Amino acid sequence: MGELRARIIDLENQYYDEFSVRDDNGLVVRFKDDEISDMYSHNFTLIRSELSEEDLKLFIENEKTRRRQEGHDFLLIKFEYKVAEEHLPKADKVRFSDIEYYRLSPAAVDRMKEREDIEVIKLSELLLEDARELDEICAESGEALDFTRRRFDRRSKVYLKEGGPDNYLALLNWEAVGSCDYYSDGRNCMLEDFIVDPAYRGQGIGTSLLKTLAKLAFAKGNDFVFLSTDGNETAREMYIKLGFEKIWTASEALYKF
Repeated sequence: MGELRARIIDLENQYYDEFSVRDDNGLVVRFKDDEISDMYSHNFTLIRSELSEEDLKLFIENEKTRRRQEGHDFLLIKFEYKVAEEHLPKADKVRFSDIEYYRLSPAAVDRMKEREDIEVIKLSELLLEDARELDEICAESGEALDFTRRRFDRRSKVYLKEGGPDNYLALLNWEAVGSCDYYSDGRNCMLEDFIVDPAYRGQGIGTSLLKTLAKLAFAKGNDFVFLSTDGNETAREMYIKLGFEKIWTASEALYKF
């Protein structure tokens, strides 16, 4: 699993580089996106090496101070390993998650059922407004519409340029009902930001979308296709049911102040 973990980390960091500027000092990596500085997944600190409980708590407190001094109201810490929540500084507003990584094998993909009425098409200028509407429908409860729209504009700018991550839409009767990012270096492929319109969940649309993209990845010569999910999400149950292999667990903690 060590080799697969290294391949995941390398590809994920390349993916983050498409949206953010990387400051890497070897042990800690900071990603920053000045175009949308209030978006968690574009502005975070990545801890590569395991720290003692005392050192970890001290580092996070110093990092929170640094973020406050820069005028931010949150700190997202990602870990390249699984960390115990009790080893983190206690805070009233903290969201802790284990991030589970799953491998999609050709055999598992072949077993997945596929709806014949679902078209999977790469995002283009012609489909931009359909994708925007889907993104707004799938936004988290309580998320401000202004932020949802700014996030979509930021990410779609990257999707539409050549050579970066692609975004694919699942269309049902030419209505966008699901989407997923596809990013590959030719050998490894990650499927990211997988969403389905809540009105259409549980109807095989997500399965059809994942199967189409995984088949595309294998057809293009990738021998390792993976995705990740918060360990608490219902998507986790879906991936296990589909026969995906869990290969690694990392952690992250979001502090708000």
